Amino acid sequence: MYLYRAIDSNGDTVEFWFTERRDLTAAKRFLRKALKRNGRPERIVIDGSPTNREAILSCDTADRLENR
Repeated sequence: MYLYRAIDSNGDTVEFWFTERRDLTAAKRFLRKALKRNGRPERIVIDGSPTNREAILSCDTADRLENR
């Protein structure tokens, strides 16, 4: 199992999700869920997983297209 977790500037968990796979689909699903519930953060800090970066870029691109 993999844990995706979003924390605030105080170190408190604001969102989490467990998944069997650590892939682009899982990363996107978590990111969309976290953004929907908590809004757009000032910054995002991730580990070295390339799928996390791809998910962020994908969600950012989709958001920019929807807001035009």
